[in-house]
Amino acid sequence: MARERIEKKYIIGIDEAGRGPLAGPISVGVFCAEISFFKKIKKMDIELRDSKKLSPNARDRWFSEIIKIQRDDDAYFAQCFSSEKIIDEVNVSKAGNLAVGKAVENLFNKLDNNSSSQFVFLLDAGLKIDIKNSKNIILKKVLNKSKIKSIIKGDEKESAISLASIIAKVSRDKYMLKMAKKYPEYGFEKHKGYGTKEHIENIKKHGASPIHRKSFLKNIKID
Repeated sequence: MARERIEKKYIIGIDEAGRGPLAGPISVGVFCAEISFFKKIKKMDIELRDSKKLSPNARDRWFSEIIKIQRDDDAYFAQCFSSEKIIDEVNVSKAGNLAVGKAVENLFNKLDNNSSSQFVFLLDAGLKIDIKNSKNIILKKVLNKSKIKSIIKGDEKESAISLASIIAKVSRDKYMLKMAKKYPEYGFEKHKGYGTKEHIENIKKHGASPIHRKSFLKNIKID
């Protein structure tokens, strides 16, 4: 007797971090779990909000929880960068969408793909899933039959998007801390590449580093 396939219903949240900085990549996070999981998460003792409204300590605590959740629950997460070079080549919006496509593909490489599973994709407004170059046939089939919703301020309204935003933000911040050691003259550990007064003064003094977005520096006069 053939084993009956168990139909699972998943929500996938997608968000980005690092759209505005003068340096470093744009980061996309993806979080996926069964619908029932999101009832459980509301009972946790850590406040869940858009990553930009959480303190660094709260974001790090949530990131640790996400790793634990992936280990203990039917939940998964993935992350991807689009580099400053890609941002300069195609613009930051397109670079973000390319990272979305790659992050979603990374996620589906982890999933126990069951053809009877159902998926709802929730994206923070402005993001799109770009998988033109994907070789994952199952992912393409899933997207063709799934609900895909773009939600304004989704990171404040949907837990799945909030978790994705934390994944994106913490991953990018960790990367920029590594870059701070490689390029100490810019103070990346303080501002993570955003255009603070100190950062702009350091760019004027030292010129652009290899990880600066050249297309974002057009109005800065470099000595």
